Amino acid sequence: MTPPLFLCRMCIIYHKMFHIFPTKFVYWEKIKNHIEIKEKYSKIIDQDLDKNVEIYKDNFRWDCRCNSSFFQKTNGLDLFQTDFLNSVIWGPMDNMLKDLGVSINLPSPKNSNVTKIWYNKYEVGDWQEIHDHKTNSHTVTYSGIYILELNEMNPTSFVDTNKIESWNMDENISSFYTKDIVEGSVILFPSELMHYVNPCKNSRTTISFNIFSEF
Repeated sequence: MTPPLFLCRMCIIYHKMFHIFPTKFVYWEKIKNHIEIKEKYSKIIDQDLDKNVEIYKDNFRWDCRCNSSFFQKTNGLDLFQTDFLNSVIWGPMDNMLKDLGVSINLPSPKNSNVTKIWYNKYEVGDWQEIHDHKTNSHTVTYSGIYILELNEMNPTSFVDTNKIESWNMDENISSFYTKDIVEGSVILFPSELMHYVNPCKNSRTTISFNIFSEF
C-alpha cells in the first residue's frame, strides 16, 4: 500500500496540529496566553524598531521586503523573557517531541538551546523569498515562527524538494500552505525545510527563532 503524501492530525483538547512531509514535518499549536503575550511584545517590538530601524535597514541582506531585527548584533534573547520562551518555544517543543516521537519516531534531544531569535514586521505588499534556516556551522536543528499579529490568512508556505529553480513550483514539489494557521500559533519545523512568505495584504508580525539540539 502506498503511504499518503501528507499526514495530518488535530488534537481538539490542546488545539495542536501538525503536517508531515514524506521526510520532514511542520508542527503547530495555539499558545494559550497569546493575548497577554501580544499586548506585551507588540509594544516591545515597536519600541525596538523605532530605535534601531535604520541599523537594521543598513545591514539588511535578504532578497525580500520587511522590517526585521535579524541583523542586530546580539542573538536577540535580550528582548524576550523566560516566560515568553517557556510559553512559545519550550512548551510547544516538548509537545512536538511527544506527539511526533510516537508518529514518526522523532528522537528527543538531551539538550536544546535558542541560538537566535528575531522579529519580522510586514506591511502591505511585504514578502520574503524562499529560504531555509540552515547555517554553515550546523548549529541549527529546529526553527520556529510565532504569529504575533495576523490580519489575513497566513501567507507562509513550506516546500520540500531536492531541486528548486527560482519560483517555478512544479509537480515534483510537496507544498504546504499555512492559510488555516491562525494568529497566536507557533509553527515548528526542521531548519532545512524551505519556506517563503507571499505578499501580505495587511500588516503582520512574526517572531522567528532557531534551536540547536544535541542528541
